[in-house]
Amino acid sequence: MHKKWQEFDNIKTPESWIEETLKQTKKTKHLYVNHHLILTMLTIFCLVFGSIGVIYATNPTFREWLSSLFSKENVQQNTILEDNEKYGLEDIFLYIYKDEEMITKVYTYKENDFVKKEIQHFNGQFNHQDYTFDYVIEKDRILSFHHTGVILKTYAPIFHNKVYVWLTNSNKNNLGILDLKTQQITQITNDDISVNSIVSPQGEYILINKNDQYWSVYDRVNQKESRVNDIYPYAHSNEVNFIDESHVVTYGEEGNTIIIDLKTGKVKKYDVQTLDTTVIYLDVNKNGKSYLRNILNDNSYELKDNFIESYGLRTYGGRFLFFQDNKMFSIYDINNNKITEINSLDFNIEEISQLDEHHILFGQEEQIYVVEIKK
Repeated sequence: MHKKWQEFDNIKTPESWIEETLKQTKKTKHLYVNHHLILTMLTIFCLVFGSIGVIYATNPTFREWLSSLFSKENVQQNTILEDNEKYGLEDIFLYIYKDEEMITKVYTYKENDFVKKEIQHFNGQFNHQDYTFDYVIEKDRILSFHHTGVILKTYAPIFHNKVYVWLTNSNKNNLGILDLKTQQITQITNDDISVNSIVSPQGEYILINKNDQYWSVYDRVNQKESRVNDIYPYAHSNEVNFIDESHVVTYGEEGNTIIIDLKTGKVKKYDVQTLDTTVIYLDVNKNGKSYLRNILNDNSYELKDNFIESYGLRTYGGRFLFFQDNKMFSIYDINNNKITEINSLDFNIEEISQLDEHHILFGQEEQIYVVEIKK
C-alpha cells in the first residue's frame, strides 16, 4: 500500500526489548501511518457545533459515549467514494485511490466539512538528477505522492516555503531542504545513511536514524546536526515521539523510559515503561490496584479491577490513550486525567487521525466520524 509512504522501518528490535511490561498489550504503529480500508462507500457524519462538538453516530452505544464527552447539534452527511475506490489517511489528509499506486483525490477538513483539494505537480533537478511528485498543501502541512527521481518523501511542516525531503540515489540516503518557490535543494546530511526521519511539530528539529547505527538531530535554527546517544539505534519510528517541540520520549534497551531535551541536551531516565511513547505508565501496587500515572506531574487515575487483563492499545497525538477489546472501549484523556468507558461494543475503531488542531477523525467500518475537541 503506497510503498513510497512507508516508514522504511527495516529495523529489527532485540527480543529482550520486545517484551512488554503488560503481557497482552498489542503495540501498534503511531496513528500517523497509513491504514487502507477496502470499502464500496464512505459516509461521513460531521456536525456544526460550538467550542465543544461531537459527531453523530448511528450506533447507540457509540452515540451515548460521544455524548458523555461532547455535545451534539446539527448533522451533515457526505458521500465521497465511488465504486471501486478506497481511502487512506496521512496526517491531516484523507486521500482516495483506486489502486496501490495512483491517488485520484485528496480532501482536508474545513468549516465542518471535507473539502476537495487541487492536486498540484512539482518537478526539478538536483545534482543533475530529475525529480517529480504530486502534492497538496493545507496551511503548513504537505502531502506528496507519485514520487519519481531523487526525492523519495517530503516531511511536514512547511517552514518559510521550505520542506524537509528524503533524498535517495543509488542506495545513498540523505536529508535535504527543498525550497518550494525556487526549487532549490540544500543537502543537510552527507553520510549517505540518513533514513527514518521524525520531525518536531513546528519543524525546528528533525531526528534522523543513521541506518541502525545511531540517531542524530538536526537543529534548523542553528543549522547544526548532533549525535543523540540516548535513542537506541534500532528504535523504530513508532518508538520515538515528540511530546512537544523540543522534548522526545523513547525507551532504553531495558525498557525504561527516556525523555530528552533536544534544546539543552539534558536527559531524564525513569525506571518505568510508559504506554506507547506517551508520558503515562501503568502502576500496579502490592494490593493489586492499578493506576495510570503521569511521569511529568502528579496526575494519576485509579482503574477498575481487571481493567488491564486484555486490551489493544492505541494513542492519538500523545493526548489520548484508547483501550479496546471485544467487550469494552475506553478512552483516557491525558491532559484532563479522565477516562470514559463503553461496554458491549459491536464495532471496532479502525482509524484515528488528526484533521486539524481541534478535530479528531474516527474510522469505523464504512463510516467516518469527526469529533471536535475543546478549544
